[in-house]
Formats: sequence, structure tokens, C-alpha cells
Amino acid sequence: VDELDIVRDTSRNPLFDVMFSYQNFNRTDFNLKNIGISSYDTGHSVSKFDLTLDVLESAEGLLLNYVYATDLFDKDTIDRFVVY
Repeated sequence: VDELDIVRDTSRNPLFDVMFSYQNFNRTDFNLKNIGISSYDTGHSVSKFDLTLDVLESAEGLLLNYVYATDLFDKDTIDRFVVY
């Protein structure tokens, strides 16, 4: 980042604004010596980047999860991303 000579702004990531994640593994719960671990949906989603797209490969097909900055995108815009 220093070599790029980018003006620092603590409200932004210095290298990228969009994140893409493709998950192609079987998601299962598992146990470690009497400690159970499973996913937990907190119901709270905060956009850490302008746009994040998580893609999960499943038997039903690809599952898409968009997390986005609402000051940059509205729901209609994200819906258009899904259609195209």
C-alpha cells in the first residue's frame, strides 16, 4: 500500500472495494472432543466493502449472497445483478 502511494482514508479498504468469494465445499457440522460447532445466523449483516458476493455451490445449484453498501446501491440494482 505504501508503494502505491494511495491517499489513506480510514473509512475505506486501501486495496479493493469489491469482494468475491466462491465456496465449493460440503458444509457440514462437526464435533471436536465434546465441542460441537455449527453455523449460526446472527441476522446482522454489515457491509465491510462496497459490494461482497458470496457464492456457495450446493446440490441445488449456486446460492448467491450479496452484501452491499446501501448508500451506494439499492435493492433494485442488486436484483438486476442477479437477473443478468
